[in-house]
Formats: sequence, structure tokens, C-alpha cells
Amino acid sequence: MIDKLKKKLSLIIILIVLGILILVNLFIIADFRNNYNEYLEYKSKIFDNSISQVFHTYEQFSDFVFEREVNTEEVKTIFSKAGKAKTEEKEVLRNELYYHFEELYGLLTRYNFSQFHFHFPDGESFLRVHYPERYGDYLFPIRESVRIANEEEHFVSGFEEGRIYSGYRYVYPLNYQGEHIGTVEVSISVESVQKDLYNYNLTNSDIGFIIKKDIIDKAVFEDMLSNYKESVVSNEYYIENAILEVMENNENALGIYKEEKFIEILRKETKDEMKSGKSFSKELKYKDGYYLVQLSAISNVSGENVGYFISISSDEEIGILIRNTNLWILFSVIIIIITTWMSVFLIKKQVEIQNLAMVDQLTKIYNRRFFFEMSEKELKKSLRDQSEICVAMIDIDQFKKVNDTYGHIQGDAVLQSIAKLMKEEIRQKDILARFGGEEFILLMPQTKVIEAESMLDRIRVKVEEHDFSPVDTVTISIGFTKINNLKRLEKSINKADEALYMAKNYGRNKVMQYSKNK
Repeated sequence: MIDKLKKKLSLIIILIVLGILILVNLFIIADFRNNYNEYLEYKSKIFDNSISQVFHTYEQFSDFVFEREVNTEEVKTIFSKAGKAKTEEKEVLRNELYYHFEELYGLLTRYNFSQFHFHFPDGESFLRVHYPERYGDYLFPIRESVRIANEEEHFVSGFEEGRIYSGYRYVYPLNYQGEHIGTVEVSISVESVQKDLYNYNLTNSDIGFIIKKDIIDKAVFEDMLSNYKESVVSNEYYIENAILEVMENNENALGIYKEEKFIEILRKETKDEMKSGKSFSKELKYKDGYYLVQLSAISNVSGENVGYFISISSDEEIGILIRNTNLWILFSVIIIIITTWMSVFLIKKQVEIQNLAMVDQLTKIYNRRFFFEMSEKELKKSLRDQSEICVAMIDIDQFKKVNDTYGHIQGDAVLQSIAKLMKEEIRQKDILARFGGEEFILLMPQTKVIEAESMLDRIRVKVEEHDFSPVDTVTISIGFTKINNLKRLEKSINKADEALYMAKNYGRNKVMQYSKNK
């Protein structure tokens, strides 16, 4: 009888242990999946925001060119006459307009603009400054941006396929003496965006752009189709030869897109998601490493998904998450079956994983995701106390040169040193985080503008005077603003970022406050 009770008790204990083991493992897997999804979402936002920032920067420059050089009496007089002229006179006016903008177009190409195009109100191409031999074709059937800008007479911007190249378009209506006379387009190539994304990315990666075959086959001049090749990612997408050339020649390129085995895995793992036309990120294990594949969906002016910007990068943080999770499952079995003291070890490991989610592993300061969590609490507190609060964006000047000259290991050392210098200067209530790459963000609660400017300038001077040997003098640029709407932190961050760009444009190594009248 006692033996039966012992057997029943043992069975109950075994079932309880197995039940606890299953519950613990389910919890670990769920926790991993949560951290994993948050990490992928965070990386996707960084990639998407980088692309958006490139487009926004070019749009600002495009607006300047339009107002300064195109929207003038002289240009509109020529273009207006051309719209009413006969063939011979129209050719003379076309040449006159071309030579008027020949030098400017040369300047625009130095700043990565690829196309400069005038269209009549009915969509007829009058002058491609970038390709003057091609004109007279009607664009409305394949260029929605040109149609909208002419028929609705307002500015249109967005990605769009073209007769020669695809790109991001900025199309402006032209009005002369109260009459709509047509539109002018300034655009950047996808290749230019790709180069900028390489410049923003400090790690080795392959960055490219693919576009749907059926879109290109319908839009592009037949003799221009040779500019495209079938993408290795999918046989339903093209990639421009120029994009491939940048990938092959860029020093930051990873080069893994050339490995057939990796491409086989990539095609298989992304096939279903690409059908959705939405942005997504995937983790791929290849050989002994982990890779992060990010596809940022691009829609044209009509809202139709036409392609993806792609980033493939080696990502050890995903490997850490996966390996730690596997260890956890193994340890949980040992803990429950063998000894209770291993519970302490599990708790300790859990804390380490949580730290991975809140601390930047290189600089040992907060990461971007945790910064927003902490900032939300501070903003609520400031709202209750009715106290002032400021936010600053801090960027290392010409950091790419440091990596190129001294290597990424020394570049990492500079990042660590600057983070340490800033931590020494800020107050306990301030929230400092690595925003991405060489960029940092600082929230200053209970701080007036004059106090914020003083502290930020002390940080700037401290960095400038620090010895980063063997690296030469390193400086930082800072943009900051007072947070007026405590419920809209992201808008204030954008303002601080605009002030940062002003500091860069005014010579770097400066602290600048956001101003509407900049």
C-alpha cells in the first residue's frame, strides 16, 4: 500500500515537474518571440526612417532649386511661348531652355539629382534636360505624377517609374500671368538613395532596390530595358544595373548577395511576404552567422506597391537572442529536474535579456526603444508639474572618415568615449540614449532653454578637447528644442533633428536651437 502511494506520489511529482517544465518553456519561447518581434520592428523603423529622411532632404533642396531657378519670369516666358509655338519655333525655344539650364543641371547631378524635365499641360514632354534628344512623347498614361500636377495644378512628390529610369519625383506646376502653362520635374534616382543609405549605415551590408517587372516593361522605352536585370531575390522583379554596380563597388557592401546558397534561402524565406506588398524583416541563419533581411515597401504616386528597398546585414544581436533562448530552455530542464538553486541563475539570465532590450551593448547607455519608454514617463511628469523640458539630437561630425581612416574598432572606441563623456556631464534626471549609428538623443527634464544650451555647449567643448588618440580631434554637432507639446515627442525630435542639420550646414561643431525662421 505504501509502495503504491509512493508510486502515485512520484508520478504526481513527475507530472508536476513536467507541467512546470512545459509552462516555463512556453513562457521562455513567448518571451523570446516578444523580444524578437520588438527588435525586428525597431530595426525596420530605423531603415524606413532612413529612407524617408533621404527623400525629405532632397525635397527641401528641390524646393529651393524650383523657387530660385525655375519659377522665374524668364523661364516661364520661354516655356509659355513654347506651348503655343509651331514646330520650328518650338525647337528654337527648346534649345534656348536647354542651354539656360545646362549649367544648373550639371550642378544638380553633383548633388545626386538625375532628371530635369519640362511637360506641357496635356502631358507632352517638351524638354528632358537630362536627355534632350527624347521629347514629344505623352506621359499621362504612364506618369501619374505629371497628370495630377497638370490637371489639378498642385505640387506632387513620390516614387514613380519613368520612361528611362525610375526615381523619386518632385513635380511642380508652372503658372504664368494667371495661366497654367505646364509642369517641371526634378527627380533623384534610386541609385542616389542607395548611396545615401550606404553612407548612413556603419555596418557591412548589401543595400539595393528591386522593382516589379510588369511595371518596368510597361513604362520604360524598349531600348532602355537593357538598363535592368532580373533580381536575384525574385524572378518577378528587376534591379537596375547602376544599383548592382554600387553594390559591387561600395566599400561598405557585404557581398553576400553573390552567394548562391544564401540567395536560395533568401528566395524561399521571403517569397510569401513579398506577395503582400508590405514592408517586413526576416532573420536568416547562414553557415555560422545570422543575417537580418529588411524589405521596405515602396509605393508609387498612385499608391500601388511597385518595389522594395532591401538591406541585408550581418546581425549578431539576433544570434544572441536565439542562442540565449536555446540556453534558457536547456537550463530550465536542468533547473526543474536537478536542483532548485539554478532558479537564481535563470532569474539572472532573464535580467540580462531584459538589459539587452534597454541598453545599447556598445556604448552601455540606453537604447532608442527604452529611451522612448523612459521619456513617456518624464513627459507625463512634466505635464503634471508644468515644468519645461528640452530634447537634443547629437551627431558625431564626419564619423565615416574615422571608420574609413582608423577602422571600425577604433570608431567603436570613439563612440564609447563620447558616450562616457556625455554621461559624466549630464544630470541624474537626464535621459541619454544612442539613437542609431553615430547619433545620440538627450532628454532634459525640468530644464529651461538657456540651461539646456549651456549644458549642451559644455558637452560639445568637452568632446572637442578630449584626446581620442590615435584618432585626430573629434567634434559633435547638436540641435535642440524646447518641447512645447508634451504629447507629441516625435515632432519635437524632428525639430531637434532639423536644428542638428542646421548645425551641420553652418560648419559643424556647433549647438543650435530649432527656429521656425531658420
